[in-house]
Amino acid sequence: MDLAFGSFAALAQPYLFGRQHFTADGFEAHVAASKSPDRMIRTFRPHLNGRVYLVTGSGTAVIRENIKFLLECGATVYAVCATQDIADELTSSFQSLDAKLEEGEAQLHILLADVASSSSVRDCWQRFESSLTHKRLDCLVCGEQRFRHQRTITQDVEETFAANLLWGTYFLGILALPLLQQSSGRIVVVSSWEMYGTALPELPKLTSDAKEEYVGLLAFSYVKRGQVLLCEHWATEFSEVKVVSCHAGWVEDKLATDIYGERSVLMEPMRDAWSGAEGIAWLCTTASRNLVSGAFYLDKAPQSKHLAGPFFSEGTATQNSSTDLHLFLVCLQEWSHGQRVAVMPRAAVKNGLPSLQDAAVTDGSRFQLNKFMGIWYVMWHVPNGFEEASSNIVRDYRLDASESVVMVRYISRQGDKRLIHEEHLAVMGPLRSEFQRQPQLGATSSVLPRYVVLYCSDNARVGMVGTTDRSKLWLLSREPALDVQSLQKLREHAKKFGFSPSKLLCVSHQWRQKWDG
Repeated sequence: MDLAFGSFAALAQPYLFGRQHFTADGFEAHVAASKSPDRMIRTFRPHLNGRVYLVTGSGTAVIRENIKFLLECGATVYAVCATQDIADELTSSFQSLDAKLEEGEAQLHILLADVASSSSVRDCWQRFESSLTHKRLDCLVCGEQRFRHQRTITQDVEETFAANLLWGTYFLGILALPLLQQSSGRIVVVSSWEMYGTALPELPKLTSDAKEEYVGLLAFSYVKRGQVLLCEHWATEFSEVKVVSCHAGWVEDKLATDIYGERSVLMEPMRDAWSGAEGIAWLCTTASRNLVSGAFYLDKAPQSKHLAGPFFSEGTATQNSSTDLHLFLVCLQEWSHGQRVAVMPRAAVKNGLPSLQDAAVTDGSRFQLNKFMGIWYVMWHVPNGFEEASSNIVRDYRLDASESVVMVRYISRQGDKRLIHEEHLAVMGPLRSEFQRQPQLGATSSVLPRYVVLYCSDNARVGMVGTTDRSKLWLLSREPALDVQSLQKLREHAKKFGFSPSKLLCVSHQWRQKWDG
């Protein structure tokens, strides 16, 4: 199938840059510029005895070269192979290492698993963990390079998104993080140069849930950009673990042929598999102090993550906002728990209770998010921990410019101390009445309950917010007072949707003047 011209045109600027840096000539120039001994990795062999590596993407020539190098250095490598044929091809390519493997100087373990499947990834991780004599993992290499010309669905998720990003990087990374933290290890994610051609798109395009025509190169580019952004975020979230992304340059292999067909001649002279793998091998083995966590590497050196501006400057066309990143992280967390963010299906009635997606009623008109924004006094509540024993509780809701994130300030008083807590919440749901908190990433993470607007009067003077697990509830008013009739109406509405009005506590308000923010 021919590559769509528009897709290739988006890569024009990175292509010109790549003519200098991504080719075989570019590789040789970068090697020649490497001065320190540990950068001369073709002749410098680190001792990796006792080090444990978990590597995906074993079907690609670059990753096979990387695995071979690790074994030559004495490492224990767990290679994830999607099929038995890939496993057989991998082991047959290591015949020169038979003596080393037989003597136990290095160890190769094959794990059959498809990283496009959540159940397969989870089972693979359990088999890996149970096989460890000593609970350690020094490096996770997410090397999958799954590309499809046609939209292909695996377990209800598009395969390019599932294998490269959702399960093959995010979910596997979350599972691995506790061992990596314990070992002061690292994550090396093999992205691709195509990510230079795009910013992270809106979620339906990223997940290929969108209705428009599927373009394989764009889908591949999107998830490869997503990998870089995820590594950037993980680097700040988990300081004990070095997290880097990288690409291999233009390698003459099956992937290049699959994507570009006859046009791959435009990338000549292309690198051989080792030239693509050398920089990845260095990232896997060099001392942690040599790595810039969160950086994007080529040939052992951090690179710019954007090339959209004049003269290969960063520009703005491929950059994303903090709002985009927030929605992206929420997307990964919820999709990894079997939920959908881009288009949430109406929830089924549970335990005889109506769906909370039906709860955001008014006194007759449709719920309008903009009318709900502004300052509210919390009059009654089943509180969060930081609100217990507090008085004068106020919530200030504000939409950002994109109208996809709500910024909330929680103001309260405890004794003589005024407390202020802030959150940024992604706007969700068919009525835009649900707000999702920033996920707390970790191996034991679960989807945080959403906030749901349960009620907003037509004049937006009285409102109510609860959580989707029905454990928290807030009765709101635009004034620091709530009449008995409104209170009774809110209590009945809350009870209808499965909340416990009997747990509500009255909030004390003593104001010299109204709160003005």
